[in-house]
Amino acid sequence: LDALLDSGLYTGELMEFVGAPGSGKTQVCLSLAVNIACELKQRVRYIDSTGGLCASRLLRLIQEQVNSLEGQSEALQRIEVARVFEVYHLLDVLQDLRTSFTSQVRSGKELGAWKRGSGEGWGREE
Repeated sequence: LDALLDSGLYTGELMEFVGAPGSGKTQVCLSLAVNIACELKQRVRYIDSTGGLCASRLLRLIQEQVNSLEGQSEALQRIEVARVFEVYHLLDVLQDLRTSFTSQVRSGKELGAWKRGSGEGWGREE
């Protein structure tokens, strides 16, 4: 994965994962989101374009890394989910993300951000 991603992923970047159904896109994105929220203690904006995000699955991954209920709650609060099923909504979310990045760069903070795509296009109404 590191070789494909030019030595890894960096906080403050937007990544889109596309591929065939069942290829592991959701698992990779959930794992990244949880690792950033739990290990780096940074915020993550997860853009779900397929409805594939499962809250119970996200919680299980967090519980594997964090023992205390307080720590699990804090990690969950660091992961912000946007469900986007229409291209204009996606553009709005990306513009909000750009504004957020700009203000955070000015204040010296970072936001880890990941986008998950299906590779099958947009168009389903929210």
